[in-house]
Amino acid sequence: MVKSQNGWTANDRSLVSSRVVPGTEVRLTVRTGPAGDLLLAVAAAFDARVQDIDTGCGVPDDWAYAERPIRGTTDVLSNHASGTAIDLNATRWPLGSAPSVNLTPAQIAEVRAIVAATGGVVRWGGDYTGRKDPMHFEIAYGATEAECARALAALSSPPPVAAGAELPTLSYGMRDDARVAHLQRFLVDTFPAYADGLPATGNYLDQTKAVVAEFQRRAGVTGPDADGSVVGPRTNAALAGFGYRA
Repeated sequence: MVKSQNGWTANDRSLVSSRVVPGTEVRLTVRTGPAGDLLLAVAAAFDARVQDIDTGCGVPDDWAYAERPIRGTTDVLSNHASGTAIDLNATRWPLGSAPSVNLTPAQIAEVRAIVAATGGVVRWGGDYTGRKDPMHFEIAYGATEAECARALAALSSPPPVAAGAELPTLSYGMRDDARVAHLQRFLVDTFPAYADGLPATGNYLDQTKAVVAEFQRRAGVTGPDADGSVVGPRTNAALAGFGYRA
């Protein structure tokens, strides 16, 4: 019995089925049962909250089941071979490219929120430590059918209202923005020890990035975007704890 990299039985077409991603016209062949249901729900959330996956041009670029090894290997079966992986808007991302090639910082934060809602059952290739694969979503190694079912229920449930949820996502490069100026004033007033002298220009440039990065470091905000370049959900939640409001 052959298995894919994540430990699921592979190269068996009796274990997969072709289904429509909810809310779209896209069909994907995925594992029959909770694992495939979860991947379809991730695809639906990506379509609704991040980026349209309906190409509208008749050229399919959303991929799923494929009996093949991992790219660059000959002896390790891809998770696509077990129907436990999907690629979304695949032609927009050359293999190995960064998530930012196709997504804005706010969209990247939204992808991570979708994946986080699964509690680690789904992995995103954009978070790989080695070669990035941002088109790719897969069932994590060791995840069970029962865990996939629980993750599906969690992803399908309305998310709790988090601290700072009403706050906007801000990112490096924004200019003449009143929301950026509001953040700058808050940082100076609340954290004068390391934000003193930050002008409320509304321009999110190097000085603001440095101050945001220092706040993230002190507040324990971690992750690939915790370099001051994005004030997203996690940073907003930390800021809200100090009284930051829209």
